Amino acid sequence: MSSEFTIGQIVLNGILQHEGITISALGVQLGLERSQVLYDINSGKTQGISIKMANRIKAIFPHYNRSWLLSGEGDMLVDNSCITPLREAYNYLRFCGVVHSQMDIAEALKKDKSAVSKAISGTPRFLTRGFVSSFNAAFGGISNEAYLL
Repeated sequence: MSSEFTIGQIVLNGILQHEGITISALGVQLGLERSQVLYDINSGKTQGISIKMANRIKAIFPHYNRSWLLSGEGDMLVDNSCITPLREAYNYLRFCGVVHSQMDIAEALKKDKSAVSKAISGTPRFLTRGFVSSFNAAFGGISNEAYLL
């Protein structure tokens, strides 16, 4: 038995660590009825991330590089230097233990998880003044709204 990790294990664990979530929570966020496919990737039973799964991940977490999802090579994030102010605020809330995942923010704001992920990633259509205002109100006005936009 080899001690090397499969591409799927490397990619899955990278996502779990970056998002600060469990396999089960990732399955929920991806809309999977059962998370078994993710557990199979984690155990090495499934060697890699399928194109269908990569597309599903990109739909919820647009900041991941599609090439990295499929091959484990290259940069994990689409642009490592482009961390939005809203992502900084989200990371701060995670660091403080106020939230554990983007799902916590979605629930607090009564918004769709996909919309929250896209706003945090800086997608203009989702990163609106209304979203930032709701975010700031829900989490005690942690930052200047103009900065978060």
